Amino acid sequence: MIKQVVIIGCLAAAGAAEARQLKPARLAPSPFADTEVSTNVTCNLNLPSLKMYRLALGLVATPSNEVEVVIGPDADRDGRLSFDEHRVVFACDGGEWIAFGLGGVIEPVIGGPDTNGVVWAYIEVDIRRHKSNPAWLYSDTWNLMKVTRRGVDDPLELVKLETRTSGTVVILR
Repeated sequence: MIKQVVIIGCLAAAGAAEARQLKPARLAPSPFADTEVSTNVTCNLNLPSLKMYRLALGLVATPSNEVEVVIGPDADRDGRLSFDEHRVVFACDGGEWIAFGLGGVIEPVIGGPDTNGVVWAYIEVDIRRHKSNPAWLYSDTWNLMKVTRRGVDDPLELVKLETRTSGTVVILR
């Protein structure tokens, strides 16, 4: 009987500690070289016991393309992030990586290229009690992510927003 209670407790704890991942669909190419294509995707950073979020971007970086990912609150609730709603911007422009926000600039972690020429970069933000260090990298009001692609070459972009929450451990003796 105790063995069954322990197994049920372990399964409940495993379900409480979870990682979530959001991968928006790849953007359709623009028919014109001098235009941009963008989409807005809802996301949720107001999770109970959120411990970390990671924003990752993979692409084939060429001198003529740019991929930009922006996170922020949809304050006017129109389903689009306008310029004044941008809080964290993470981008690769012509092979140059940058991540910045209202509070400053941070250096993304860069890896690659792999055998297909894809370069990965990410920013990872640790969160404790709904606060990050520095504070401008997180707010529980952020609920929208905007992905924009510019340029002639197809960057084959892949954007991921991962979150990690803490769970509960129940130990019975």
